[in-house]
Amino acid sequence: MGLRQFWQKNKVLIVMCPSLVLIHLGWYNLRSSSLLQKAREDQNVLPFIQKDMISGWGFHSAD
Repeated sequence: MGLRQFWQKNKVLIVMCPSLVLIHLGWYNLRSSSLLQKAREDQNVLPFIQKDMISGWGFHSAD
């Protein structure tokens, strides 16, 4: 199998695999950028979830 035949049969694979890798790396870099993230206090929803769980939300005792 020559290089020309390999290129003809696998064009989409050869072009799309590196493209997907580069897109994922770019997305990872955007997500890790501190300029684009909210403050950590805005993202903390755990106290609300814990409060609802303590008050019985979603959990019913089998009385």
